[in-house]
Amino acid sequence: MASSHGESMDRLLTELAKLPGVGKKTAERLKSMGIQTIGQLAETPAETLKEVFGNVSGQGLHEHALGIDESQVITTWERRSMSREVTYQWDTRDMRVIRETLSVLAGDIAGALRQEGYRGRTITVKIRYHDFQTVTHAKTIPNYTDSRDVIEETAAGLLSVFPWDKKVRLVGIRVSSFE
Repeated sequence: MASSHGESMDRLLTELAKLPGVGKKTAERLKSMGIQTIGQLAETPAETLKEVFGNVSGQGLHEHALGIDESQVITTWERRSMSREVTYQWDTRDMRVIRETLSVLAGDIAGALRQEGYRGRTITVKIRYHDFQTVTHAKTIPNYTDSRDVIEETAAGLLSVFPWDKKVRLVGIRVSSFE
């Protein structure tokens, strides 16, 4: 069964796109050279690839096809934020329910911050409405905190800047700007 040009190009892009630096245009250029797989690219002399793609890109394509990558491996990362959110079973406009949710989320985040040894200054509230429109508002406070009360108070204060003409589907809090 013959596949269409679009399907074969999709397959080509899927395989070759696994390599760094290979997008649609590079894949098309490789295909015009008769190179449709990573294996074929690996068998292509580096000099040929350098002539077509330039010294740096050609050499890079050749090395990546051979599985050679001298870039630094990063084994650690630093958390930039921590968040919690709740999606309601039924959309609501009930501010009592929304404030209770913020209280629970603030407690969850504060506990997690203390457990992991973080304190943050920026508190963000996220509201997703029934129509999936998502709005966020943030406030950066003067001092770093992992306090439930401070996080909850700041988040509750942000509620006044949200539009309340629609029902709410999701409420979330994020703490960021860690020390």
